[in-house]
This record gives sequence, structure tokens and C-alpha cells, in this order.
Amino acid sequence: MDDSNKISGYNSYLSLMPLQSVSLKRSGFSFKTAVWESELQMTPVNQKGKIAYYQDSIVQINMSGKLTAIGTGHETITGRDSKGNNITLEVIVNPPAPRIIHLNTGANKTVKFNYLKKTNGFMPGWIGSNEGTGSASILSSGKITGLSAGRITATCTFNPYNTAGFEYKTIIYVENPAPKTDDKLFAAKGTLNYTIDMAVGSTYVIEHPNVYQPVLYKSNKNNIVFVNESGVIEARTKGNATLTTKINGKKVTISVNVN
Repeated sequence: MDDSNKISGYNSYLSLMPLQSVSLKRSGFSFKTAVWESELQMTPVNQKGKIAYYQDSIVQINMSGKLTAIGTGHETITGRDSKGNNITLEVIVNPPAPRIIHLNTGANKTVKFNYLKKTNGFMPGWIGSNEGTGSASILSSGKITGLSAGRITATCTFNPYNTAGFEYKTIIYVENPAPKTDDKLFAAKGTLNYTIDMAVGSTYVIEHPNVYQPVLYKSNKNNIVFVNESGVIEARTKGNATLTTKINGKKVTISVNVN
């Protein structure tokens, strides 16, 4: 394997979180005289008449070889020192928060950041969006309360380095764990406990129109009632069985009576 591009225990690939730093080291390469370029147009920043660091919207790298992630995304950066030595790095900066969150109506959840914290006097904060079909209360601290079922977006903007800034989007699915009821499947009022009567050999499909993730039920007596991954109930023989599942921590129970 070609080791000419090995840097500080890495080959040519770095995976970081926002604001995470790594000190690059390579024998024979002068970070002090290096000029850095990227596909995002890395710009030299002067302090006290000298170049202090190079920066684009994803990374910042100083003249000692300290690389700091200041945004999110993927790019390739190249450094060339005064003697013509080159370094090429592929850098990916991962989102600091989950891309997708599921929660039930009336439930609370807080979006937590990885590594992201107060920097240069700036605090990251969340705002809600009118995109989608559902609704939720979203505080700047990241606390989310599901109000009505559907899909919405929470966006965090953060600009501690006076660049284009970071923008993180988290998709929030607010869900109602109750299955669709009809003249066969009915619920005890105000609960998530349901009952259905079935004849031997018949089938019934459980539907969750306001849940946006797979729902998997389990039967306590597969010889009497079997339920598959698609929510199709099969009544196999006379008797009683119970189907259960959990949706975002809420337990749903269906009692099946096979006649």
C-alpha cells in the first residue's frame, strides 16, 4: 500500500463531528509554509499581517496543522508546502444531531447535539418549520412536543466563525400509535387495548395510518393466531391470543378471539 499520504495515524480520510479538531503530522511536510486549497474555495485569513489559517465552509486549518471542523459535509483538501510537498485529505464532517426522529402525539423529546456547544459567544438553537403535514412545539433548546400526526422539519443554524454558517435539518415524524378501527376491530375507550373476533381461516390487516415506521406485532400463541411483518392476522384455530407491539415506547395490545 502507498504510505506516502499517511497523516497522523490516518491514511487520507478523516471523519469528524462539528467543532472536533485533529492535529495533522507528516514527516518532511512544513505546515507553517503550506498553502491549502479545496473544491469549496479555501480562503487564507490574515491576523496581525500574517496568514493565521485557511478556511472554507466545512473546515479550518491553521499553520501548525490543526484542522477543525466548522460545518458539515464532504470535501477534498490539498496542502502544498514551500518545498513542493503535497498532502491530500478527504474530509467528511457528520451532522451533530439525528437526521430523523419519531415521537408520539403529546410526547416530548429533546434533540441533543454531539460536540456542538457555545463557541465564540454563539449558541446553537432550533426553530420549527411549516413544511409537512404535522405539527409540533419546538423550543430553541431542542425540546420537541408532538402536537398532531405528520412530518415536520426542525432546523438549527449556527455561525460561530462568521462564515456561511451551519444549517442542520432534522425530520420529525409525529405519530399516533392507535391502529385504524372498524366494525371488527374496536378499542376500550381512552386506551390502546383493542379486541377483534375472527373465524377460523379468516385474515385481517392491522393498519396504522398515522405511524411512519414499520410496526411489528408479536403473538403469544402462534398456533392460534399468527401475525406477519405486514400486520396480517391469520386465525388458525379456535382459542384466544394476544398481539402486542410498541410504538415509540407506547404499548398497543390486540386481543383476538377465534371462533
